[in-house]
Amino acid sequence: MTAINELFRLDGKVALVTGGYGGIGEAVCRGLGTMGAKIAIAGHNAARGAAFAKTLQSEGNDAWATAFEATSVFRYAADGR
Repeated sequence: MTAINELFRLDGKVALVTGGYGGIGEAVCRGLGTMGAKIAIAGHNAARGAAFAKTLQSEGNDAWATAFEATSVFRYAADGR
């Protein structure tokens, strides 16, 4: 029987996690990293994102962070851009 971890490997994939530096987002990032994903952390607080990306890197994950405000995407979409 194949282990569940082998069925859901994410090697070579990039996971974008909005709000990935707080609470549930941290657990999601760690879980995705365990499955082999590269982790892109996006959120409005660039410093917190960068600090958590550094923590993930120290744990052996490929992770980085960027400042991103999700609500601005919806504003652009509403304007038809």
